[in-house]
Amino acid sequence: MRHDGRPPADGMGKATLASAFPRLEQTFPTLTPAEIERMHHFGEVRAYGDGERLFETGKPGPGMFVVLKGQVAITQRDGLGQVTPVIDQGPGQFLAELGQLSGRPALVDGHAEGAIGEGAQVVASLHGFLGDAAKPVL
Repeated sequence: MRHDGRPPADGMGKATLASAFPRLEQTFPTLTPAEIERMHHFGEVRAYGDGERLFETGKPGPGMFVVLKGQVAITQRDGLGQVTPVIDQGPGQFLAELGQLSGRPALVDGHAEGAIGEGAQVVASLHGFLGDAAKPVL
C-alpha cells in the first residue's frame, strides 16, 4: 500500500499499464547496469524515507533521478488537491520530466515508496552526462 493509502500504480498490472501507455518500454525505459555505472560520477547517491518527496509539482527539481533500489511513486495533483497515480518506477528506471531537466517547476510529484536507503542518484550535471553519453562505449 502506498503512503497515500492507494494501491501501487504498478499494481494495475502489465496489461492495464500497456493500455494506458501503448509504448510502455519507450515511455518508461530501464537503464542497463553499464549505463547506470557511467552516470555515477555525474551525480550523488541519496537516501529517502518512506513518503519523502524527491520532487514536487510547482517546484524546480534538482535534475534527473535514477532509481538504484526501491520504488518511487509518480503522482499528479489537480487544483483541488486530488492525487492521481501515474506509475511506480523501480531499479534502473529514471525520473526526468522536461520541467526538471530545464530547471523549471515539476509537473508531477515523485516520492519514495518505503524507505529506499541509498537508493536514488541525482544527476545534477545533465549537460556533462549527455556529452559523455554521446561517447562510444568500449
